Amino acid sequence: MNPDTVTIEVAQAGDYYIDYYVLVLLELGISNAAILGLFVDGNEVNPIQTRYAAESDEPDRDLCIPISGGTIISIPAGGTVQLRNLGLPLSTCDGPALAASINLIKLN
Repeated sequence: MNPDTVTIEVAQAGDYYIDYYVLVLLELGISNAAILGLFVDGNEVNPIQTRYAAESDEPDRDLCIPISGGTIISIPAGGTVQLRNLGLPLSTCDGPALAASINLIKLN
């Protein structure tokens, strides 16, 4: 792991199944949508394959909405993986539940 808590360094090259879950807070008057995407070595993985979003049509209250996505991609040895916010600034929901997670499972 890299000391930067938003970057995961992959030691072994291979095909990986990556999935993520983020419980985002869509705040009244601040944001009504959130978009997340996966990056490998600083480059966004095909957006059709890894970009997921959530949107709220509730204009009168804050909402906690889950965003989850998954894909299979090849990652080189020493490659870095990041899950990034691609939209307006967002917050995760506070509380007793896990607000964000990412899993990398090596397939070969």
